[in-house]
Amino acid sequence: MMNLFENLQKLNEEFFDGYKTYDAYYEIFKNPTSKEIQIVKDSNFYKSIRGIIHDNDWYIWPGNTLHHDLAHKLQNSNNQIDIDSGLRFAYKPSEGWHFNSAGVTIDCIEYCQLIISKIDILKQVGNLKDTIELLFWKDNSADKLYFENGLDGIIVFLYKEGKITKEQGKQLLIK
Repeated sequence: MMNLFENLQKLNEEFFDGYKTYDAYYEIFKNPTSKEIQIVKDSNFYKSIRGIIHDNDWYIWPGNTLHHDLAHKLQNSNNQIDIDSGLRFAYKPSEGWHFNSAGVTIDCIEYCQLIISKIDILKQVGNLKDTIELLFWKDNSADKLYFENGLDGIIVFLYKEGKITKEQGKQLLIK
């Protein structure tokens, strides 16, 4: 079985596209390196990042641009990426994480499991101990969950819901 490092080496990081607005130019990176992540953080005052994880690829851009502002770039690409079909996130060090499941019809437990399955990518973007806000959709209504203890709070939530074992939870806790 391949370890995480081997899997990460196989990712094909690349400059994906750019987007010009009336006042700025934004770059979108696919499977970014740590240097490219820092470039995106340094490109805005709040050091924030937005992105989407779609299948095995992930895309990031400066946090001062909304997902839907860049949706046409992702959807018109050769990959035809629907921003509503992946794990959409925003990270701002002063505010923490925001995840939005708009367009994805899964419940909060499945959504939490999806986030946990992408830990290795998310920890490259920001601190997983920061507050996490989940906005998830079910039956045409939005609900929010807040986890002040970040990912550890999600792990405890899934354990209490009987979706992970105590041992699985211990392995996932952020050190």
